[in-house]
Amino acid sequence: MSETIARVYTNTSRRANRKQPGDHKVVYRSVLGNPFHVDWPIIPSGLQQNILTQLTALFDGVAVHYRSVRGARKKTGITASSSQKPTENHVSEPNQELLRQSTSAPPIIQHITVGINEVTKALEKEIRSSRPTVVIPSTAVDETHSLTRVVFICYADLDTPAFVAHLPQLVALCNSARSEHHEIKVVQLPAGAQISLANALGYLKRVSVIALDDLAPGFDQLEPLLATVPGPPASWIASMRGVALEPSHVKQLLTTAPQDMKATKERRAKGRAAAKERNKTKSRLRHGDNGT
Repeated sequence: MSETIARVYTNTSRRANRKQPGDHKVVYRSVLGNPFHVDWPIIPSGLQQNILTQLTALFDGVAVHYRSVRGARKKTGITASSSQKPTENHVSEPNQELLRQSTSAPPIIQHITVGINEVTKALEKEIRSSRPTVVIPSTAVDETHSLTRVVFICYADLDTPAFVAHLPQLVALCNSARSEHHEIKVVQLPAGAQISLANALGYLKRVSVIALDDLAPGFDQLEPLLATVPGPPASWIASMRGVALEPSHVKQLLTTAPQDMKATKERRAKGRAAAKERNKTKSRLRHGDNGT
């Protein structure tokens, strides 16, 4: 047996700690290390703040646009409910206003992708499109489609950073099929970026991930700041040819487990039953108030 002391890995959650001090004990679990792990690029805090300031400046007018669109939609709904059904060739005044506002949207809106799921889908689509394919001569190919150039992540604001742990790896895979001058950058934004970006966009309570493509208006103003941001390091992609895969490593993960698992399960069952009963009581009271 090896005398080497096992290295311990921990991942502290940013959620509120609801565990009682004496309810859990320290345990070690064996997990396989991922040889394809990609570390986050190291970005100075000052540079992160400068990038956030410039990014929010690019969204100037977006929040005002969405507020006006929401106002026009509300006005359209009120008018439609209080008026008769319009004829086929007639467009009401609120609908005309909504049409004008939708056509005058800030051009930056067409070049941003918002949300963890949407950005993930966009990166996966680019990875699939970079694979060699057989092109049928009769099929038209769009050569002017935009490509993602930078992914901004509000990492410091996330309760569970594991939700975005896959993004550096996806970006590294995309960059493996690109030239050095067109690589995608991954930028971690400072604390408070979620609210700042949400206020700049005007239609979300918070923003976790946002991506810009290479045709975004004003992107040239961000490029000097992004030039010093390193790409996500993925040595296993650069040295993939002619080299065997790294052998698996078994790590010891430090975590906690309840002292009395049976008692913990019973408390959870009682808590669920109590919550269910409270919901039933609230529902009966609500229906009773409506009936009176």
